[in-house]
Amino acid sequence: MKLRRMIAQLGCATLVAFVIARKSYAEGLAEMTVLKAGEREQVFLFDLVPVSRCMFGDYDLILNDLQNARGDLALKLTVEAIGETSPIEWQGEPLAEKTDDKNVGTYRVTLPLPGKSRVLGVFLCSLGVDQDPNTPCSQQSMARFVEAFSPYYADSGGIKRADYVPKPYRDPRVVTPKLYYAQFLAMSNSKIAAFTQAPSHDHAAALKLFGLNAGTLGDVLPETGRFSETLSSLPILSKHGRLQIELPFFDQRRCNGTE
Repeated sequence: MKLRRMIAQLGCATLVAFVIARKSYAEGLAEMTVLKAGEREQVFLFDLVPVSRCMFGDYDLILNDLQNARGDLALKLTVEAIGETSPIEWQGEPLAEKTDDKNVGTYRVTLPLPGKSRVLGVFLCSLGVDQDPNTPCSQQSMARFVEAFSPYYADSGGIKRADYVPKPYRDPRVVTPKLYYAQFLAMSNSKIAAFTQAPSHDHAAALKLFGLNAGTLGDVLPETGRFSETLSSLPILSKHGRLQIELPFFDQRRCNGTE
């Protein structure tokens, strides 16, 4: 089942940020966009883009969860300020517009330009039908991928024992809402930069150059580290004037060397 069929079709938007060549901003950040001068807010489009791997990944987990939930879960995206004294978050609006066949869904988010440099978390999660629709994704439960995907593995633990009879595979009867993806952007009134896979101490040095002070970093880095260490999500990229969330999936062709 295509993921785009699970995302509501609510219209289109135009990105009002000019994408430039991705370049290093010290270590730990990659500068991505220059924001339109004079605007008080900017509209960003986040594309969900599956990427093939020779292993199971986030896209496999999302599809299995949504299919086995049988309509009891919905996919959502939120952008949330990290390290603030009170929660600040923006809900992603799902759209029908896409860039190419590889894009399986798009969310539009309108962000006000901050008066100071800040770190934003970009989260993708599932939401239960009985949950408040405004629930921030960061509040959903999260687990390492091996644990989250464990209900979908077939039993092969005793395959080398002659007397072992594998348990028949059964879809999980209950699928709980969870957080699938977490990555981070540094944003100022003139530019945006994406976190890379560099260690957190490299993020600290880069964020200082970006304009965040030491006190703010003391609140930001423990939070970004908590999500990154558990989920290990791929960094956000930019293409066609939009931001891309890459979701790995198992591709047999990749394993066979034909892709």
